[in-house]
Amino acid sequence: MTRHVIGAIVLLAASGCPAHQKMLDGIVGQSGDLPCFTVPIEGIQGFETLRVAAIEVSEITEKGAVVSIPWSVGMKGTMPATVLAPSKCIAYGAIGGQSVAAPLMEGKRYALFINGHVGPLNQGQNRRYSGYFCVIKSGIEEQLVRQVKWDRRARVWDWGVCGTLRSSPREDLKS
Repeated sequence: MTRHVIGAIVLLAASGCPAHQKMLDGIVGQSGDLPCFTVPIEGIQGFETLRVAAIEVSEITEKGAVVSIPWSVGMKGTMPATVLAPSKCIAYGAIGGQSVAAPLMEGKRYALFINGHVGPLNQGQNRRYSGYFCVIKSGIEEQLVRQVKWDRRARVWDWGVCGTLRSSPREDLKS
């Protein structure tokens, strides 16, 4: 048993992914009718850009379980060379190689995950970002993207910005 624990610790250390690394907040904006994803300037801490290794959007339930993955790039293969600066964003479905993004639906909950690296290629640091969002209709044809934020006072994800979706009181959904 002890050998397995020591082996796991050695593997984590060798992978360059610290066990204490926390998930950082991703930013969900809008570009045209599509969600657009970026990272906060403080999320790259002293570096100018993030080299994106993977990006995934999942449809989730109220309790955070994954229902489907409408868009995923780099999770199961190579990611096209993509550099992200906090002043830029990656539009939903804009990169993908063999992955075609499925349409996003009004009234659904979505989770964002971005994995990337900052710093020199062989000496960089891993960064992971997450966020939540929804798509709502405004007017006849217009889609609006709403980022869902953690309400510290109420200790819930504020899904109320999405209209009819209720807030999620589960802190374990907090990134």
